[in-house]
Amino acid sequence: LTLITASAIGLTIFYFITRRFHRMTKVLQQFRTGDFTSRIPDKSNDELGTHARAFNEMADTIVANIQALKDKDEQRRQLVASISHDLRRPISLIHALLDTMSMKSAQISREELAEYLQSTLRTCDTLDVMIDELFELSKLNAREAIPNKRRFSVVEMIDDLLIKFSPFAAERNVTLHGELSEDTPLALADEAMIDRVLGNLIENGI
Repeated sequence: LTLITASAIGLTIFYFITRRFHRMTKVLQQFRTGDFTSRIPDKSNDELGTHARAFNEMADTIVANIQALKDKDEQRRQLVASISHDLRRPISLIHALLDTMSMKSAQISREELAEYLQSTLRTCDTLDVMIDELFELSKLNAREAIPNKRRFSVVEMIDDLLIKFSPFAAERNVTLHGELSEDTPLALADEAMIDRVLGNLIENGI
């Protein structure tokens, strides 16, 4: 009777232990196949419970790291798309300015020619800044770029943008006009960033 009772108790204990092992094994297999939501539902205070909690904590860390990598990759894709869009604008403007100078070469005045050339050079400078930002991608710091603040004239910037975009607008029968008082105070900001913002707004409007 004692032997039978001991055997029954032993088999019962063995059954519960093996059932917990099977449950842990099943969760591990699910996690390995990509089900990162799987966790071991074992809150006991014995050694198996300790291993279960350790696995659950490790799984949470892995999932958090995977999500962080996904977020960083999404940021990188968005940044590449944004810079690609921004790069098309100065290239299109340079092309439009040169095309205008070529078509008007016979009747364009020296003052107009100098104005177009200065606008083209400034657009090339903007392009240089954007290319420098592309190199920042390798450092993954583009999202935390610190603005290079300095004082500049918004009136002069808008006048320059109107000159840059006039040939681009003319191709689409759009007339650009700007009204700003010469008494407008200087702005304190990153001039290149503001130029890109206003340029994108004008381009999208056209």
